[in-house]
Amino acid sequence: MLNYHLDIAPESKWIITTKSEAARAMPFYLTELGDFFAGSGYFTERDQKEGYQLIYTISGRGLFQTETQELLLTPGSVLIIKGCDHHRYETNQAVWHNRWIHFGGSGADAYEAYI
Repeated sequence: MLNYHLDIAPESKWIITTKSEAARAMPFYLTELGDFFAGSGYFTERDQKEGYQLIYTISGRGLFQTETQELLLTPGSVLIIKGCDHHRYETNQAVWHNRWIHFGGSGADAYEAYI
């Protein structure tokens, strides 16, 4: 399941990479990255994304939710999400400036117990 609303400012950036077989053989590989200036209507809800996502809050506030927890994402906070677990994140005030990456690989999987 994937449900989202991309309420992002024009200066936002989003890059999607090509996942080659050589990249997938590496301990870590990058699949997407972004620098979002998210407006008040921005959200993503999903439960079937491969790999992991790291979100770093620059300014503003975001809200991260699962069935069992709710976290306020404030400036300087870092969140790592396992993509296949059901979750939702959204802007929690007028603007939420965040940088994020989606990544995977055997090295990422090995670190899961620690993160």
